[in-house]
Amino acid sequence: MARDYTKYTVKGFGENLNKRQLVFEIVKDYVKTNKPSFDELTAVFKDEIQGSKGFIKKAAKVEDPKRFNTKMPLKIKYGVEVVVSNQWGSKNMDAFLNLAKKLKYKVSLEQSKGVEKVVSSPDTAETNNTNQEVAEIIYDFPTMKIPDNLFQNYKAEWGRYLVYYLENSPKLEDYEKFEITLDMQDRVVVGRKEQDDDCRRWFNSWEVMIYELYSEDKSYDGAFTISAGDKYDDNWLDDDAFRWQIACHTGFEDLYDGELPDGVSGDVLGEAIAKPEEIFQIYNHIQKNKLKKVDTEKSKMTKPQNQGLSVDIELRKGNQELICTINNFDVNREDSEVKNMYDALLDNFHSDDFYTLTHYHLFKDFIREIYLEFLTNSHPSGDEYGITIEDMKQDDFDWWENDPILVVTRIGEIDLSPIVNFDEDNEDMLNKCCEMLDINEDDKDDCEDYITDYMSDSRFSVDDDLFKEVNEEH
Repeated sequence: MARDYTKYTVKGFGENLNKRQLVFEIVKDYVKTNKPSFDELTAVFKDEIQGSKGFIKKAAKVEDPKRFNTKMPLKIKYGVEVVVSNQWGSKNMDAFLNLAKKLKYKVSLEQSKGVEKVVSSPDTAETNNTNQEVAEIIYDFPTMKIPDNLFQNYKAEWGRYLVYYLENSPKLEDYEKFEITLDMQDRVVVGRKEQDDDCRRWFNSWEVMIYELYSEDKSYDGAFTISAGDKYDDNWLDDDAFRWQIACHTGFEDLYDGELPDGVSGDVLGEAIAKPEEIFQIYNHIQKNKLKKVDTEKSKMTKPQNQGLSVDIELRKGNQELICTINNFDVNREDSEVKNMYDALLDNFHSDDFYTLTHYHLFKDFIREIYLEFLTNSHPSGDEYGITIEDMKQDDFDWWENDPILVVTRIGEIDLSPIVNFDEDNEDMLNKCCEMLDINEDDKDDCEDYITDYMSDSRFSVDDDLFKEVNEEH
């Protein structure tokens, strides 16, 4: 499939926009001009234009924040804050452009000449709702064995992966629901990748506690829903392999979405997977075992075994030519937020925490020490014609011409080199960046825009006055 590098310009308020930027800017302008209520706004920007993930949501009710522009909520009528989907690709862009035209926005296109091929993987093959061959888990997830006595009558061919959406106790006002995901072919509970918090790993909620009476009766007697599908990818039930969703309350109540498996009634399905006693037992089983070591072979980012935390930083010219590096610079300080921010990055790298860590903590809290480390213990680039740290100590060093910058290439176990050295022609590097930044296939054509943001966040201009001051002091 060809990668689409189209950029868009909207007359009056935006040039050289990628897909998600175009959509956001038009919605933002529409809100500013028309001051709509939520119902009025969603009647214009309908969910079906975006597709299965939805177009506009109330910020307070977003359940999958990575799929929406939560960094820039829009305030509409009555002070309600909404967020706009960031899931735009070649499949849904035509529908949006048609809407923009109807709304009298003048959008012009600029097609880049760069076209590359993306090799399709068998994992992305289309599925259907018949009794198909059950898919494999694409990535490694933490797992926990399902007790043998539970859900014995369920058949994996009815939908390999089950996601239970259950209600917390009213005492947890900030966390209304939690989830349990089961792989019924391998008969394991599936946890979320790269989560250090036990509740988040197994229940997708920071706190979990069912209603006290359910615990006393050892029976989950509340309402809940179950979704089923044949592919589980990146902590989500894959939309393309979705099978069905049912509503339950002490058994099967109704079919919400999709189609029941061939020849299987709702009552049979409910008897197999919706018994209140078994729901409580699987919940209780996870609660008892969630603190034990998870069964996973590998993780893209794993928490360090020791309490130390270090970073690697490069000193470069503004044109990216390397001057020198420092390795294993210790940032493990009791009074620093770097460690806490780093732990948050392990849970969710594609968040605002990265910019906050680098610019407001690393380069703010440690900048004098970083300069001193470069001045006294740095490793030269090895380029005999390049500038050196000794050159930077001289009075006649041209700061304006060389424009030195600091570039973070590693934080703890997180290797940033694919991002800070990004080359769109290097397919391996591209895939690593997409994996780190959670860029899906539909958005791969816009990956350079995502990556550019992180490249910018990892850089910090050298303060020549402070650098000279530290140099004089040592």
